[in-house]
Amino acid sequence: MDEIVKVRGPVEVELKDLHYQFVPIITDTELWLNDMSLPNSPHVELMRVLLSMIEAKTFIWDEIKKTRYYKDRIFKIEHGMGDKAYAKKKILARYEVLKSIRKHGFKRRGNAKYPIVVLQEPFWKTRFGYEADWLRGPEIWDGGGRCAIAWVFGIRSVPAYIYQDAAPGIKGSAKFEEKLKHVKGLFNNN
Repeated sequence: MDEIVKVRGPVEVELKDLHYQFVPIITDTELWLNDMSLPNSPHVELMRVLLSMIEAKTFIWDEIKKTRYYKDRIFKIEHGMGDKAYAKKKILARYEVLKSIRKHGFKRRGNAKYPIVVLQEPFWKTRFGYEADWLRGPEIWDGGGRCAIAWVFGIRSVPAYIYQDAAPGIKGSAKFEEKLKHVKGLFNNN
């Protein structure tokens, strides 16, 4: 995590206050309804669909394909980010985690053992100066799936490490090198 530096933690954070990471061009803001908040997220929608399938003891890909999460993954694939096999693997992994949590409980899965990582302010704002009314922190850096699962199970706060951008304003990012190929010139990258 050379891109960010730890500020404090672990501390409890309210899930309703968290936002998912926005990446220009790679994030379809229409699918997100111009709202990157966790409660509104395609991630939470997917978890609700998966949980209903677990409860019904069924698994229907056609229902998953209707979710904003799946459509968001397809949008990313169309813009050079991953492939359908990776998207399917990720969805199936979340299905298995949900089944385990439903059976054993959330805390047993290590929620307290593995805090999420949250940035004080959105990375694309601090690093690239990208501004939007609906883009605000704190932003989930790592643990978005766990946050969505917690929300669906009625958990409203989770432990988190709080981080900040290690190099605000440099307009470059090793972690996002591949993504930056898609937005080259948008931020006058150095």
